[in-house]
Amino acid sequence: MRRPVAILLGFVVVAVAGAVLYAASAPADGAPPADGPAPKPSRDRAAQWTDTAVSYRGDDDVEVTFRCPPAGTAGSVWGTDVYTDDSSVCTAAVHAGRITIQSGGTVRIQIGPGKEAFAGSLRHGVTSSDYGPWGGSFSFVRVASE
Repeated sequence: MRRPVAILLGFVVVAVAGAVLYAASAPADGAPPADGPAPKPSRDRAAQWTDTAVSYRGDDDVEVTFRCPPAGTAGSVWGTDVYTDDSSVCTAAVHAGRITIQSGGTVRIQIGPGKEAFAGSLRHGVTSSDYGPWGGSFSFVRVASE
């Protein structure tokens, strides 16, 4: 009969020790510990030509600025006017006529919901592909200077 008590006592000691360690690692300002939820990605970012909008999925109507460097390498794109969120944002911007691969440039996208289908096309030297149902999308926002 001593064994169940010892096991229970061991569990209590481990639980208390874990709570103490958690409390010691939690910031004093009440924010979650460093291993808590990841912060939202920046809404203004220096982009690589491989960057997508997947990390913004579910943030419908949020606008994000991507600064695409010059002399890029085109990536994969699915859709026309509305693109799958796993498309290369910079390459989609070339397809949409917003920037060129040679010059790069700054574009603003708006995050959107998934769609049942995305139609591909050839525009500005970039071929985008057709795709079926997908869980997230983006489109380009016109800025006042356009």
